[in-house]
Amino acid sequence: MTTKSNGKEQAARIKCLIDFIEMKSESKFPRVFIQDILLVFGSMYDLHALLCYFKWAQDHHKSDDTILKTIMHDLSGVQQNPETFCPLTAGYSAEASE
Repeated sequence: MTTKSNGKEQAARIKCLIDFIEMKSESKFPRVFIQDILLVFGSMYDLHALLCYFKWAQDHHKSDDTILKTIMHDLSGVQQNPETFCPLTAGYSAEASE
């Protein structure tokens, strides 16, 4: 795969994640807010692992509530101390999502 196709694939996965959060969250966060949080999360933690968790959880038929709670835990962690906060999705990788 080329870098360009990898970028398109990741953009599609991010869009899917944002759509999921928008649809399932009772807080009804604005799309731009979710995008900003994902950008900050990606700079502090592992966005790829978060995306892999999302795919893995859907592939393994985890409940939407469980998926949303895990993702929101991790995304809210950007407001915490990065020295002590550990995302729940930190252990997920491409291998875990297959």
